[in-house]
Amino acid sequence: METKIDATVADIKGKSSYLERVAETFSHKAKAMLEMMPFDPFEYKIMQVFFHLDEPNEKFRKIFEEHVFKNYFFKLDQLQQNKNDELLEKIREKEDIKVTIENDENFDNPPEFQYIVKNILPQLVTEENVLENKSIDGCSCTVQVEETVESCGKDSQCCPKLCKKPFMYKKDNKGMTILRLLKGIEIIECGDICACGADCINRLTQQRKTVDLCLFMTKDRGWGLKTINDVSKGTYIIEYVGELIGEDEANQRTETTYLFDLNEGIVADNRFHTIDANVNGNLSRFINHSCEPNSKVLYINNCQKDPKNLKLCFFANKLIPKDTEITLDYRDGEIIPERAGIPALLPICTCGSENCRKVIY
Repeated sequence: METKIDATVADIKGKSSYLERVAETFSHKAKAMLEMMPFDPFEYKIMQVFFHLDEPNEKFRKIFEEHVFKNYFFKLDQLQQNKNDELLEKIREKEDIKVTIENDENFDNPPEFQYIVKNILPQLVTEENVLENKSIDGCSCTVQVEETVESCGKDSQCCPKLCKKPFMYKKDNKGMTILRLLKGIEIIECGDICACGADCINRLTQQRKTVDLCLFMTKDRGWGLKTINDVSKGTYIIEYVGELIGEDEANQRTETTYLFDLNEGIVADNRFHTIDANVNGNLSRFINHSCEPNSKVLYINNCQKDPKNLKLCFFANKLIPKDTEITLDYRDGEIIPERAGIPALLPICTCGSENCRKVIY
């Protein structure tokens, strides 16, 4: 009986003109789901039984046809939700922030990838120390309690000053650590050999993240990342993580969508040239381009400038209201240098900003 029902359902799907009408809105999940509601799976099963117990009249056949397609979308929605729940479970095992997934556009799921929260190092260098600045042993500041000369701060002999770099952090009026300066491309944080503790103001990207995130399907740019709550200017959002690879390896990769160069003028060791988040990555791989972005990327390292510790971190460069997509200007020359071999046919930009350049690169 079940096989016969499935075969009949498949036949109805193929012949009914109802499919053509639904197909017009299939790319917009919200409209399709609205059309199918209300739908009761149990009622549908009963109708299947009645359909095969007796020759149905035309009115019943038409109702059943519509239920077939309602059931089709219902199952798509269930399958999508189940896959999203599986991904969320993997993310929540490794993240200490709230994460949600939304798709009101279609029935697609986020692409599959291995979720990580720390860069994967190149082979043969996992235990190798490649310090660029062996003369600095780290700061001797005390544990951060208040912003005094004795603790890590802009007036202390902290790691940034030892490296002749500006101290980049401050406390806002809510006691949250944020960027003190939005200019520049590099931040020197305290490291493992420093005297300060884990709650030091100069260890922001090493501490618990505070920005809750939503992975969502945009209307015309695929998957994107947006805020769940308001995000203040200067707030640390997320680190861009993936597989650390050398320049030669990066040039050989066929999938270049998730390549992010990191050592132009920052790190001399070409074994640590690019982060590839194609196979291994986190939510940051979904951040889309905008010609008027609301975030920027800064290089993070400690005073010994060990390439293995180099990180790329997103910060809000303006107030980002809740439910707003997080964006980055992919063309920022200080952050993403021009790569050789850019195709002549440049990717079209659809960011919709007032000063859109019309192309991404």
